[in-house]
Amino acid sequence: MKPVTQSRSGEKDGTCFRACLASIFEVPESKVPDFTDDGFMEQVDAYLADRGLCYRRTPIDGTKPVGYSTIEGISPRGGLHACVAFNGKLVHDPHPQDGTGRGLVEPRYYGVLKPVARARDAAYTVAKANAALKRAGIAERLVHGKGYYYFSDGAAASWYDSSIPVFSIAAWDDAKVLWHHNKLANDPHNF
Repeated sequence: MKPVTQSRSGEKDGTCFRACLASIFEVPESKVPDFTDDGFMEQVDAYLADRGLCYRRTPIDGTKPVGYSTIEGISPRGGLHACVAFNGKLVHDPHPQDGTGRGLVEPRYYGVLKPVARARDAAYTVAKANAALKRAGIAERLVHGKGYYYFSDGAAASWYDSSIPVFSIAAWDDAKVLWHHNKLANDPHNF
């Protein structure tokens, strides 16, 4: 674990959880997505899927997790906050040392990063998407860009817009990729 200080503070706009994951994975905070409240768990699981992990909250009064996790609850500043724990004990608070208090005054749950042996197998991939497109007799194929996906080949080469602005397709299935393809293929702006 390499401690990272969160880049933004505040209950709605803070990056404490992002900084916790960056600390645990020993990467800069900028290498971890800026998760939003809308679909938070799905976004976190999509990010963790590439590492063979998933995120699950467990009550603080239950069994302490083994290894690194987050420990989340109420901060001394009164809002929700996340810190890093090791074997259930708080070991790093990503909040800047600005005199407003550190740690948690009311721990509520652990955010356990659980190994999922089948996570890579279960996660939807570009290869699975392209196999579904091929089975449906569709010439276009899905490609992963930097922070988005797009269709190429076939008619997509002449489309005005062939992009899908999503961070991950790990939670998708064949129906979802076919829906996105049909939406873009039938977009009147693409002709």
